[in-house]
Amino acid sequence: MGMIINPMEDLLRLLGDRKNSEGVFNPYVDDRILNNLRIFFEAIREKNSGILFVGEAPGYLGARITGIPFTSGDVILSLSHPVFEGIRERIFLSRIVSERTASIFWKGMTDNRIIPVVWNAFPFHPHEPDKEMSNRRPAISELEEGKVYLKMVIDLFKPEKIVGIGRVAEGVLKSFVKNVYYLRHPSRGGKMLFLEGLMALLKGC
Repeated sequence: MGMIINPMEDLLRLLGDRKNSEGVFNPYVDDRILNNLRIFFEAIREKNSGILFVGEAPGYLGARITGIPFTSGDVILSLSHPVFEGIRERIFLSRIVSERTASIFWKGMTDNRIIPVVWNAFPFHPHEPDKEMSNRRPAISELEEGKVYLKMVIDLFKPEKIVGIGRVAEGVLKSFVKNVYYLRHPSRGGKMLFLEGLMALLKGC
């Protein structure tokens, strides 16, 4: 008999082993940030709304710092969402900043009483090679790499609905997932379209 594998720990181990490279920063090489993701996943594993929201990649003010997709330090510490109320005292944050996408996303989750599963098409922070505190779109090869982790997240949580936030995430998901819902990304003036799309999704439209 082989050793029993814990799928969540297997995913976390794989994330932590990925080396930084030119233009890509892996926050999960820091065990404290990797543990933030573990704490979040444990909190939502047994009780979530059955919806996986997939974004493009971590931003330098968001998941690069927290390790949790679609979050910022400000959201984790100040938002009255039941998940954060239960875990915030155990989360490590080197900086506490606000990030617009995170604020809009979690307002939608809180107002609609959603406990979401969240992930990114590329789970590491892509930046300009000479500027770590910047964001860039993941390269095609990076999105291919990201599918390995994305498939593991889907296998782990087995969501009933899978949502691509933005066209990049939608495109990645459609390459191997049959039914993909699309939501407008909340950045760059997309707040109202994102929130309207979220309401339509919840109504089954």
